[in-house]
Amino acid sequence: MKLHEKIRFIRQLKGWSQEEVANQLEMSVNGYGSIERGETDVKLSRLEKIAAIFGMELLELLGLNETTVFNLTGDHHTQFHLSHINSFSIE
Repeated sequence: MKLHEKIRFIRQLKGWSQEEVANQLEMSVNGYGSIERGETDVKLSRLEKIAAIFGMELLELLGLNETTVFNLTGDHHTQFHLSHINSFSIE
């Protein structure tokens, strides 16, 4: 999974709109949308902000791949935790 796909996936997992994330990043919706579509190179400082908004460390965002599993508890507003195991659970 490419980085822009990871960013879109996490945003959707949290149930947030592109507009909500763009507002938190203090950027236009079109600008943020271009990040999710992979149409623009993203500065490290912007990636750090994206990771922070998602409630994760930058290395977690960069290291997220198909083998990473999300263990979600509560509603979609609950911060999720990443674990590297081979199961998927939603409680």
